[in-house]
Amino acid sequence: MDNEDNSRRMFLIKSLTGVSSAWLALRLPEIVAAQEHAHHATQSAAPVKLEFLSPEQAAEVEAVAAQIIPTDDSPGAREAKVIYFIDRALTTFDKDKQPLYVKGLKELQARQKKMFKNSAKFSDLNSEQQIKVLKAFEKNEFFEVVRAHTIMGFFADPSYGGNYDKTGWKLATSVGGIGVGERGDRFIIDDPNNTMEMESSQVRVTTNMWFTEVVPDRLNSPEKSAIVVIQQRLHEDDVSGVAIARDMGFTHLMIPVKHDPKRHCITYYPKEPDKVLWEDPREEED
Repeated sequence: MDNEDNSRRMFLIKSLTGVSSAWLALRLPEIVAAQEHAHHATQSAAPVKLEFLSPEQAAEVEAVAAQIIPTDDSPGAREAKVIYFIDRALTTFDKDKQPLYVKGLKELQARQKKMFKNSAKFSDLNSEQQIKVLKAFEKNEFFEVVRAHTIMGFFADPSYGGNYDKTGWKLATSVGGIGVGERGDRFIIDDPNNTMEMESSQVRVTTNMWFTEVVPDRLNSPEKSAIVVIQQRLHEDDVSGVAIARDMGFTHLMIPVKHDPKRHCITYYPKEPDKVLWEDPREEED
């Protein structure tokens, strides 16, 4: 795995889970190894043996993961079999989270039985009931860790393990990637313009035609689906430049290397003046 693969993987995991760069850089080799182990496990014709979780515990964790990334018009965490990634993580790079999982599962069961007295297990509840339990449980540290593990496993590159049958990666692509020929609710494009070919007008035209004509046609719903472009600006006619110049309805979030108050971004949230997206537990003077 080269430096570019490392950078892309780290950016995606950081963006979706909120983990720090230092934490991720230290554990990335073990994360990749866990993904590779999970990949081999899912390809095995024999029943997969769990390394830490018991089958009963795995069923409960998988049920939680399936609500974090549910199955709807697109496959979710259950189809991607992220449970094998999570189980491997608990014996390698996040081994210290074992007690948290054991304790968290007990607390989850206690919450579930309190809310639904006749239920035996969280995984036995229907989807609506599970959501109610998790909404009352979402501030628990256990839930946050399961969420991070689920996202890591779901968006893992199938070449390095996890993401069974490439389920999660169907939601992320680049020019000429596997997204073409598939449909989805989210079309994530990471650096669509090649740095080495950026000065070629022919390549720019071809890439922009793919972006404006092919990509929108791959969405499940023009009204509800979304296209996300993550890109370092390389040229005024790169994909981001085209999206802005043609006013294609994108929200433009620009993150410069150095803060410039004259070049700020306007997004749809927060909708109310002085309303923050989430409460910061730290004092303002900190």
